[in-house]
Amino acid sequence: MGFSEIVGHEKQIETLRQSLVNGRLHHAYLFLGPDGIGKKTLALALAQAIHCTELESDFCGGCGACRAVQGGNHADVRLLEPLSNKRDISIQQVRELEKALSLRSFSGRQKVAIIDPATLMNWPAQNALLKTLEEPPSYAIFILATTEKHKILPTILSRCQI
Repeated sequence: MGFSEIVGHEKQIETLRQSLVNGRLHHAYLFLGPDGIGKKTLALALAQAIHCTELESDFCGGCGACRAVQGGNHADVRLLEPLSNKRDISIQQVRELEKALSLRSFSGRQKVAIIDPATLMNWPAQNALLKTLEEPPSYAIFILATTEKHKILPTILSRCQI
């Protein structure tokens, strides 16, 4: 597999790949675009590239870490979505995410938090996340995916690389 199998996003993928090679990933990204463009796919691909045990600055898709990320059960990758019986992402979910991020990485690599769609975080949840983005753990990377940038607090946007 790998980044080369992802259709589109060539410029964004190259930027992420160079950041991986140089060990200079930003602590927060905002993946912005219309529905169905592959924001979540790219977020999971970045998480796989960070944790892949076979390749550097890319991912193989076949090692245990890549399969765990893709399957949604990697200890250092968290996907934050609305609970099945809710319409939004609550402050409690953000606090649980922050608690999980406060623990050391299981694999020794970076922890990745993917929030999709980020626009479903209610205002208290966004404010709670903002506190973490202001002083992020050095080993954590946040990826927020959205179709509507204007529904994200400007203070959160200012801390994200778009």
